[in-house]
Amino acid sequence: MAQYCLPVLLTGLVWAAVLKGGLCEQNSDCSNAGPGDCTFAGTFCNWTAVGWTTNGDHVKVSSSGDQHSATLRSRVVCAANTPHCLRFHFSYDGPPGGALDVFVEQSNDRRSRWRIEPTSSTSTWQDASVYFVTTSEFRVMFQATWDAGQNSVFSLQNVTYENADCEMSPPEAFVPSGGSYVRTTTEGTSKGAEGCRVQFVVLGVCFLLWRCCVSDVFSLSPRRCLGIWRGG
Repeated sequence: MAQYCLPVLLTGLVWAAVLKGGLCEQNSDCSNAGPGDCTFAGTFCNWTAVGWTTNGDHVKVSSSGDQHSATLRSRVVCAANTPHCLRFHFSYDGPPGGALDVFVEQSNDRRSRWRIEPTSSTSTWQDASVYFVTTSEFRVMFQATWDAGQNSVFSLQNVTYENADCEMSPPEAFVPSGGSYVRTTTEGTSKGAEGCRVQFVVLGVCFLLWRCCVSDVFSLSPRRCLGIWRGG
């Protein structure tokens, strides 16, 4: 059996590394400080924007050409099993037909936790808050959408976050029917604790096989190999 020790050990370590890279890579890369507070005054802070542009003290997106949506995505957040409250200001300029969603992305799921569909332009900044609970690492994503050919502008500013309860606002905001679970490929979010547990199981098996190899080399008993020998 001794001649198989090194191949067995190396194979186990390779599998453990693959599992770690594919399933647990975000454990050390997520943020404990939330999605990231940002005024959006000339900067996107830690948020990743697709289609949004900075405009003085806020960010905005204007419908144009073939573009029908724009996203603003936070960093990965570590916090789980706790209440979350996201607050922000928004405004809308345009006819009915546009929508602004706040999605929470976990693993391979994306769920809209807040939506507003303005029926007319807003004359002032509107206060908004979103409440949600997560079970794993997550991202927050703003998504503005509008109908083809529509001339409209969504604007955002002053995003803040805290681990606390809050009421959804404004009154016309709602959660889409059924929670709007959408299967997606959410790059950078956690693959879940289950994968990490599999990694530890693989490492444990590797350690057990290594002990058995060592026991064979030194002619130890199987009871010592399994670590249950009590002497006597």
